[in-house]
Amino acid sequence: MNLSINIPKAFMIIAAFFGILWLIITPPFQSPDEDEHFIRAYQIAQGDILAQRCGDRIGGEIPRSIFTVRNGVNPGMKFNHEIKQSISVVIRHLREPLKPEEKIFYDFPFCSYYSPIGYIPQIIILVFGKFFQLPPLILMYLGRMFNLIFWIAIIYHGLVILPHSRRLFFLIALLPTNLYLASTVNMDATLNALTFSLLCYVFYLLDQGQKIKLKQIIMLATMFSMIVLIKPNSITFFLIFLFFPQNLFSDRKQHLLYLSFICVTAIASWGWWMVLNHHLPTPKLYWTAPQEQVKFVISNPLYFLWTSLHTLWVFKSFLIKSHIGAFGWCEVFLPNFTVFLYLGLLLYYALVENHPRMNSYVKIISLLVIISNYLLVGFLLYVSWNTVGENLIRGLQGRYYIQVAPLVWLLFSNQQPIFRNIDQRLNRPYYLYFSLLTLLIATIVLLQRYYF
Repeated sequence: MNLSINIPKAFMIIAAFFGILWLIITPPFQSPDEDEHFIRAYQIAQGDILAQRCGDRIGGEIPRSIFTVRNGVNPGMKFNHEIKQSISVVIRHLREPLKPEEKIFYDFPFCSYYSPIGYIPQIIILVFGKFFQLPPLILMYLGRMFNLIFWIAIIYHGLVILPHSRRLFFLIALLPTNLYLASTVNMDATLNALTFSLLCYVFYLLDQGQKIKLKQIIMLATMFSMIVLIKPNSITFFLIFLFFPQNLFSDRKQHLLYLSFICVTAIASWGWWMVLNHHLPTPKLYWTAPQEQVKFVISNPLYFLWTSLHTLWVFKSFLIKSHIGAFGWCEVFLPNFTVFLYLGLLLYYALVENHPRMNSYVKIISLLVIISNYLLVGFLLYVSWNTVGENLIRGLQGRYYIQVAPLVWLLFSNQQPIFRNIDQRLNRPYYLYFSLLTLLIATIVLLQRYYF
């Protein structure tokens, strides 16, 4: 029965159905930083590629109507479960005209450095919508729709070319948190989709076993550069290119040259973007001192390592729940039993789906990517969101590690199938049934949070 299921197509249908449903029922701007992501995308769509500086303020001039809608459509709802969304209020704000000529300066310091790459799908529709002066709220919903379409298309292509562990990757792609982000204007959806597809492409090339061509290296360099431009902490994923053995290249010199080209292209792209933004000051919160925090970490590296491990232990439950099934402003979660069943199913398919390329060497490299990514994300948050010398990294969320999820679960995979008899006896599409059930439960959670 399982063999007859087209996994990429099943993903596309399920993701489209629940994604569209969620983008409709999720109230406007009720996902992590969705308001600022929408404003940044609109800023780029109106031709202002770089954020603006006004004294110590960082942001840009945006139509006043966007703020009228944002402030009026569901005031006080953020983190307040007593306030529900009024459908009539949403309908009323759908008629609020754009009036692009009436602008005000708005601060969005932490989104100001984000490159246009992360907002490609939103920018496309916003340019179109702005030309026809569609109302701000309609632009937001269209931004959600195009973000979802782009995410589905990229992941679908990854699943098509993925040679092994498709059921496992199917479950990872449909993590409720992952799908939820894709049904909003959040640019993390593009980041997660591109990283997912890059991993699939790397495993595809490994499975082909043929000499890697220059055009394939250019494709890898382009995808990796896009990922780094979206979030610089993704530079740690350069290590996955070490999966390629030397026999996939003409000689050792070509091997080093190609890998160097990928790395240098990504670093140069990010460096070019930072040079363009040299006029912007470093954004910071009033309780933080980024430069002092960097000095503290350099002077106390072991303390920072301990802080990272301490944070992982203290916030373990929150990190797991916000990785698997978090909604709203990361304050609405799937029931605990659903989260742990999802973890169990991920582990099951990691064990029973053999992956011939996951030898000890590849697993060691994968572990290095996971650890370095965790530490780098933690470091950036420690510097930008925490007081100097704090013993916890506050602001860390499990959704930041959806990127590394495939590598985490592939650590449990084997080159040869184990539990062969169990897998044959249970050769049913449980991953499909459970995914549908989980997404249905998530829909009920969303409806209860925002409407009942």
